Amino acid sequence: MRFLLVALAILPLLSGAVMAQPYAYPPVPQPRYEGPPPPPPGPHERFVWVDGHWHWDGVRYEWRPGHWQERRVGYHEFVPGHWDRTPRGPVWVPDQWR
Repeated sequence: MRFLLVALAILPLLSGAVMAQPYAYPPVPQPRYEGPPPPPPGPHERFVWVDGHWHWDGVRYEWRPGHWQERRVGYHEFVPGHWDRTPRGPVWVPDQWR
């Protein structure tokens, strides 16, 4: 009985130590070069090319191809998505309009 009580007291300490270990993500592959295809019909100022990027799906990186995106009314600047380094590994910051 005493052994069981000691084991139950130590178990949360051991599981907490294991859970605190950060997951080491594999390095992000080099981006692929994709030349943009011709823009969609209409005034060319209406669209911006969004480069393709590697997306982490929880198991591996998969390539998301580039695409044309229509400009958003009221926004002046398009900030492309990019990988940012964090203590836990690389994190994808999605593109956004400012």
